[in-house]
Amino acid sequence: MWSTPLQDRIFNYSAAPNNTFNGSLIQSGIIINTNQNFTSYSLFSQYWISSNLALAGTIAPYIRKNDLYHYQYIGANYHSFNEENIYSPLSFNIGMHRLINNANSGNDRWFNFGMNYYQTIRNQKISINFINYFTKNESLKVIGFTHILKFFSMINLNYGINYQHVNQSLSFKVNMEFPI
Repeated sequence: MWSTPLQDRIFNYSAAPNNTFNGSLIQSGIIINTNQNFTSYSLFSQYWISSNLALAGTIAPYIRKNDLYHYQYIGANYHSFNEENIYSPLSFNIGMHRLINNANSGNDRWFNFGMNYYQTIRNQKISINFINYFTKNESLKVIGFTHILKFFSMINLNYGINYQHVNQSLSFKVNMEFPI
């Protein structure tokens, strides 16, 4: 199977934060997404309405002269509680992504629905995720693995790999978060 140009842009640019609640109402940071063909970075902020529901936004500027796109994302992250008011290992995220073309040749818009499964193994927090990016006519499914590190009380580092089966490509994603 071959991917379409839109599926390539979705895989290259999509940068939705999905950080867990750590006691801070606002979490901000940078997301770097790189694969063999492309590297993008974006700035994000996540505002926790409650301890299990967050609104998130991401923005990425034009990267260089041959990159004609400006990226935006808005979405929500939900982590459920069980009856003892403890987080369940599952979280869900939905959102809308928009890619604005600087050359006035049109804009791309796609949506996502994703699930994350969090687990702690030998004092190491990991996440396995599944994300379905979709438009009216196309769909791109991505699975990933993330390792979550906490430095001091103010810096969180999430890094991992994402895989899309359409053209069998891997990307490396780094998410550096600074709670406010």
